[in-house]
Amino acid sequence: MNGKRRLLVIGAVALAAIAVAPASAQTGRIVGLLVPLPGDPIAEVEDINASGVAVGASYKSGHTDRRPVRWAPNGDVTELGLPPGQTTGFATGITTSGTVVGGSGDRPVRWAPDGTITELPLPADEVTCWARAAHDTGGVVGTCSWTENTYLWAPDGQVIRLAPLPGDVRARVTDVNANGTAVGWSEVDNFLRYPVKWDRYGTVSRLGGLPGQAFGINDKGEVAGQVNISDGLPPHGNKQYAVRWTEYGTMTNLGAAPGSTTPLASGAGINEDGTVVGNVVTDDRRQLGARWSVNGTFSELHPINPPDPDESTMAEAISDNGVVVGRSAGKAVRWTGYR
Repeated sequence: MNGKRRLLVIGAVALAAIAVAPASAQTGRIVGLLVPLPGDPIAEVEDINASGVAVGASYKSGHTDRRPVRWAPNGDVTELGLPPGQTTGFATGITTSGTVVGGSGDRPVRWAPDGTITELPLPADEVTCWARAAHDTGGVVGTCSWTENTYLWAPDGQVIRLAPLPGDVRARVTDVNANGTAVGWSEVDNFLRYPVKWDRYGTVSRLGGLPGQAFGINDKGEVAGQVNISDGLPPHGNKQYAVRWTEYGTMTNLGAAPGSTTPLASGAGINEDGTVVGNVVTDDRRQLGARWSVNGTFSELHPINPPDPDESTMAEAISDNGVVVGRSAGKAVRWTGYR
């Protein structure tokens, strides 16, 4: 996943009072494991498309032996294959049509729906890059680890740097929609980050005025992420909330774990009807996968049955029919059945 969707506490400098969407606790039950390839004990799921096809990686012990995989809606797992000469790789994103992107060796990679494997060119002066997400008109976004620069591989073959906000030191892209609008964050310094979006030409703009990060965007332009609000108390005085922005930039605060006195939450992904999935941390420091409906109703994503109240879960992405993928007890899983 390369750090795409993790709960992060970052410095906040703004004071704000924003309304939290009404929430009531519901539950989501696990409907199945996403199994690794035969002979592998570990699987990681990163993304799911509108049809319920999920992608990720299967491996034995460490990230040096990862193999990119795809899971069909019924759970069947298939190896995507690697470029010639490569021995390890991973898948991070999948489009509606089934195009998959990720990385292998030091190169960003795209797998076409017919199985064709394409290594994308490295930008000038870059050494190691990977693709993070793609859209069906052919654009791919990703990041290069040596410089921490982020790029758009455009459909016409151009490689466009997605620059940070003016004066900032770096940026990171996390998702892109069918219109070519990408989202992520721009970093000032000392981990102070602001959520941003880039248009299809690479022009960057800030999402609101609060520090935070953007992690997912749907084709309507709605964005899921997090913001940080300072209450002025030491040591950091931060409260972190999951949020949803409309295509016009209006923000809804989805909140955090119900009843939490130290809010810590983040939106990780969003589907076409505006349902957001993400993660919250409870006051007893457990991490839980979460789902917020369009009207803000909160659903906890339960751990693998039998439920273990001390077990952490994590949501990564949601399909248009509401299937959520993530992890529980270190295993790749799917959730559905909200009530």
